[in-house]
Amino acid sequence: MDIGLIVYLALWYLGNYYYNIYNKLSAKAAGGAEYAFTLAWLQLVVGSVYAIFLWAAPEARAKPNVRSSAPYLRRLESPS
Repeated sequence: MDIGLIVYLALWYLGNYYYNIYNKLSAKAAGGAEYAFTLAWLQLVVGSVYAIFLWAAPEARAKPNVRSSAPYLRRLESPS
């Protein structure tokens, strides 16, 4: 039994729970369900602009230090 995985899943569900509550409260504060599409559209636009900015200006953030993951991939391929 992988305790780390269980902890991560529990934390993910807890975070998702509070995220949904926050979204519900912000939707009510913004006018209720009648503006749901508008809020979703604005979130999409802001996220898209941010992603395009990071794509167009790669020096805007530090590059991650990626190591070779060959041993990890070999572990995934083994049936045990």
